[in-house]
Amino acid sequence: MLIVRNVVLLAILAIICYTDIKRMEIDNEPILIGLAFIIPFSLMGFNDVDIFSSIYGFLLGGVAFAVLTIWGMGGGDVKLMALIGFFVGWRDIATIMVFSFIIGAILGIIYVFVCKKDFKQYIPFGPPIAVATIVVVLFGGLL
Repeated sequence: MLIVRNVVLLAILAIICYTDIKRMEIDNEPILIGLAFIIPFSLMGFNDVDIFSSIYGFLLGGVAFAVLTIWGMGGGDVKLMALIGFFVGWRDIATIMVFSFIIGAILGIIYVFVCKKDFKQYIPFGPPIAVATIVVVLFGGLL
């Protein structure tokens, strides 16, 4: 059943990456669809993460990124991290947060130098979150 969870998560991340790159916006619909899937999936015991770890992951991902809205993090990124936290639990969401900032910094520097933009310009943060999530989901046991 873990493969089902990962396929749903990957589909949601793909949609979110597309909209975030295209419009600098993360829609609510993929987030709500993800929650509508993962909550009953977890309650039925199909998720490899227990329900309490999922709830803590949801809170940790959401609250940590909500604090960052002060410095320009978007609300869609907050909702996305909360959703991913429910999917993967509190241990993996902490790792995903660290990796997403590292990946985001690398992509931001590339964006500035390749696209000739300045450092004050916003970049979509959904793709770095998605890449970090995929890395942790696929290789989390090795990290």
